[in-house]
Amino acid sequence: MSDSIRVRDIIRERREELGLSQVQLSRFLRIVSSEFVCLVESGKRSFALDNLPVVADVLGLDAADLCRCGLYEATPRLYLATFGGAPPDRPKPVMRR
Repeated sequence: MSDSIRVRDIIRERREELGLSQVQLSRFLRIVSSEFVCLVESGKRSFALDNLPVVADVLGLDAADLCRCGLYEATPRLYLATFGGAPPDRPKPVMRR
C-alpha cells in the first residue's frame, strides 16, 4: 500500500467494483448509516478498527489485510513497531464460499 492509498479509498473502490451504492453497503453492514459511509469515503469520518473485519467481509476483502491498513493509517508507529519495515499491501479480494 503506498502512502497515498487510504482505507477510505479501498472501501470506495471496492464498493464501486462490486456495483454497490453507499446505501446498499450501509444496509449490508448493518452497523452504519448511508450518511456515515459517505462521510467515510470523503475522509470526514472513519470506521473503528474493530469494525474493519465486518467491512472486509461484506466487501470480500482479506480482513487481516484491511485491518493492517487501518492500523497503519491510524497509528503508523504502532504498526511499524508491530509488523516492522514497509507499509501494508492493498487488501486482496477473497473467494466467497
